[in-house]
Amino acid sequence: MRQGSSLPACRRSIAGDFFRFHFVYAAAGALALMRGGLRGFQMSLPRRFWIFIGIGGLACSFSAQALAAGGFYRSSGYWEVTVRKAGQPEVKVFQCTDQKVEPLVLMSVAAGQSHCDPAEISLQKDVLRIRTLCQVHGRSVKTDLRLNGNRVREYQGTLRQSWFDPAGQPLPQEGTTTVTGRLVGPCPSEAALGDMTLSNGVIVNVIQDAQRHEEEVNAHAKD
Repeated sequence: MRQGSSLPACRRSIAGDFFRFHFVYAAAGALALMRGGLRGFQMSLPRRFWIFIGIGGLACSFSAQALAAGGFYRSSGYWEVTVRKAGQPEVKVFQCTDQKVEPLVLMSVAAGQSHCDPAEISLQKDVLRIRTLCQVHGRSVKTDLRLNGNRVREYQGTLRQSWFDPAGQPLPQEGTTTVTGRLVGPCPSEAALGDMTLSNGVIVNVIQDAQRHEEEVNAHAKD
């Protein structure tokens, strides 16, 4: 059973922000290399500066390509994700993802991911960490997702969220949620990218939700 989701999705694509930034940086870097030339130690200081920027830009571009190849995110396919919160029954969902839609799909297990600032993404010692700050009905929520494991076949991690009222005062916290995932295999033929099958059988598509939310925001902005 497929229906529209009440689950809020990130207004911004995390990967989109990341790639747009590095694409511009790499383009500037390529131009810098052409401007600076490769003349060794005979280059003037300004040209050495442009060469440095060029190398940095191209390096960032390659790191972005590595991210898209799966260095950060999960493998493409059909993932079984189990969410456990203290005092509550576990929740199991199935997600169809690939590298293009993965950032939104991965964060869809967290509540309140709308009107978000650009996400902070880092990878240290095989721990993928994604932090977001989002606004929901006048409240703000800080989300901290940390995933261990190779993310090729399986992973485990924690999800912690801190909520604040409109005045910025902290609200009662929900504690830490544990998240585990395993790759089941390729997405079923009837599944669309971004589909998330809930434990009750309802199918929501987080990509369509994000697009619909973007259209609503744009419509309100024109009013």
